[in-house]
Amino acid sequence: MSDSKWKNVRINILIMLFFGIFSFLLTLVFIKLGTIVLSADGSFHFSRIEELYDNFRNGKLTFIASHTFSSTGVGTFLFYPSVLLYPWIILRLILSPVTSFYVWYGLMLFITMYIAYYSMWLFEKDRVRAIIFGILYTIFPYHIHLGIAHLVVGEFLAYTFIPLFFIGLYYCLVDRKKWYLLGIGWTLILYSHIVSAYITLLSAVAISIIYMIIDHFNDRLHCENFLIYDVRRNIAYIHMNNNTAFFYNDYNNELLKQLDDFSDNENDIQNLWIRFYNTIAIKERVNYKCEINMLPLKYRKYLPELPIKKGIPPNNN
Repeated sequence: MSDSKWKNVRINILIMLFFGIFSFLLTLVFIKLGTIVLSADGSFHFSRIEELYDNFRNGKLTFIASHTFSSTGVGTFLFYPSVLLYPWIILRLILSPVTSFYVWYGLMLFITMYIAYYSMWLFEKDRVRAIIFGILYTIFPYHIHLGIAHLVVGEFLAYTFIPLFFIGLYYCLVDRKKWYLLGIGWTLILYSHIVSAYITLLSAVAISIIYMIIDHFNDRLHCENFLIYDVRRNIAYIHMNNNTAFFYNDYNNELLKQLDDFSDNENDIQNLWIRFYNTIAIKERVNYKCEINMLPLKYRKYLPELPIKKGIPPNNN
């Protein structure tokens, strides 16, 4: 192993040791208290754990709740994944119910911290920034609320793997390296909480929409200069007629400001287009309500030939 690789290994070991100590200190105070205040969600999930524990101790797999939930045989485990709860079950075999939970909780804090750190390091290649992100992501109040205050175990688990999912999505969209991180991240979220998996999938579609449509325009406008700008996410795709194309992160809205500042030539072209549009339009066929249904008002500012204010029909002069 080369000196540089060995140095990276030592640095990663030290970072893991730091995260482990930090997670232990976060959990120690709760272990010392030795109590858990159960909410409605907490009672539900602890009942799941007890059912899993009883069946695991007897060498059985759990699909329905035959001991807990008033022995009604409810199919809880058909809808809530249980694979990632088995480390807690193993701890439950050797520790008390309360202590086993807090030890498992500390373990999940450590895993969350390291995954967040690793994901940010892949994105920025800056260890200091990655460490800060790992710590802040882990101690974010909503995360603590999920794990301790409200005991929403499914969401708490899913929260751990969200950074891995999005760094995998980033690699799939940008350079398609480490694409497997997307599959691993989403699979782990799916095995944590099904609703969270659905929400992350919708988020991925919303984020990557500009990446999904560029092939369509590249194929049809490959000889043209064009730009596609995602206003919500400040991402621009710029294509030149010499087959040069690249993405641009417009963090300060500098490009957007330039796009709003039309040149005299652009204004002349827009005026010509408006005159052409108004000339060929058939006044008797104008249906403003239908236009509103087809194209919401918020998009009309990008079309110079259409009015923006509600209730004003197109100008046919």
